[in-house]
Amino acid sequence: MTAAEDPRFAALDDWIEGMIRAGKLARAQTTVFKSGTLLHTNRQGVMDIAGDVPLCDDAIFRIYSMTKPVTAVAMMSLVEAGLCALDDPLAKFIPAFAATRVYRRGAIDDMTLAPPDTALTIRHLLTHTGGLTYANQRVEPVATLYRENKVDFSAARDDFAALVDTVAGLPLVFDPGARWHYSISHDVLGRLIEVISGQRFDAFLAARVFRPLGMVDTGFRIPPAKHHRLPAIYGYDKQGALRDISDYSAARFLRGGTLLSGGGGLVSTSADYLRFARMLLNGGVLDGTRVLRAETVARMTRNDLAGDLPSRGADTDSGDALAGIGFGLIGAVMLDPARSVFAGSPGDYCWGGAASTYFWVDPAEDMVVVFMTQLMPPAALPTRREVRRLVYAALARA
Repeated sequence: MTAAEDPRFAALDDWIEGMIRAGKLARAQTTVFKSGTLLHTNRQGVMDIAGDVPLCDDAIFRIYSMTKPVTAVAMMSLVEAGLCALDDPLAKFIPAFAATRVYRRGAIDDMTLAPPDTALTIRHLLTHTGGLTYANQRVEPVATLYRENKVDFSAARDDFAALVDTVAGLPLVFDPGARWHYSISHDVLGRLIEVISGQRFDAFLAARVFRPLGMVDTGFRIPPAKHHRLPAIYGYDKQGALRDISDYSAARFLRGGTLLSGGGGLVSTSADYLRFARMLLNGGVLDGTRVLRAETVARMTRNDLAGDLPSRGADTDSGDALAGIGFGLIGAVMLDPARSVFAGSPGDYCWGGAASTYFWVDPAEDMVVVFMTQLMPPAALPTRREVRRLVYAALARA
């Protein structure tokens, strides 16, 4: 990535440097691309606080849920090709979902289940409105069933089809379309892409997204020759100091033998993810290579909910207020900046990952911002809110 510094972003760089000096972050890499120009890049901190090696420009980050927009683009390429439609039921491609039921009431040993009021569709998966969940969420007793059945798409095993069939055999927490609830939907989409395309999910992403966009360091595995480019990942200990938790992800990203998680399985670099986001900003094309049609990107990046996330039942326990923010086929969509705690423009869209990585695309400003670090959980610091505030403050300066 070519170095670029704009003095208007000094306050942003200073805020990050302050967090590093205070021991709240180990490093961060920030990129602002606007109106066809790499406006500002800044790389601060170290690969590992124990080794004190400066963060390298081509560091490979665990992007976790920033995998979801990539999976969504892959899914929509199949919709474009006429191989499926947004409102196709999952059971059309994965028969086990024909028997899926909805939890109504009762304890885990005496549950009342019922057929869903409407079929679970591809659109429901893309928008997290299908009634799926995560095993660590407070939606009992369904979450307990997820844990008992080892519904974990980060686990070191390869039974992708079998695990998705297991999910189909567990109850939904609500009728498809009833509300919004963050879930394993994109993990199921990864398997759906395999079924529809006839290719392994990783091979499909490489053929349809990574190679066309020149994303040379993005994938589900880091080859041995690149292992040194993976920074340590941190959480906080009880005293609020950074604690290395890299062992949590070592098997997943370095040693392999892991499910191909469409919800959180990718690693990437700032340069690679910038290319992906620029493709979206450009209406599906980058450097003459088209990945999606412009009308498909426009469809993906508008709100698909009848209201904002809180009005559709979103849990705000993450610490980020969601008022004024909707959700589209690609991720969160800004509806009303005046109601949001986040600075932005109407129609900008974004998503982040569990290790505090984050990106957003602002068509009104003709801008993409990519922020990379490795800190869990993302609510530990208000990095997303502060980076957005400081970027827009910088743009307001003459």
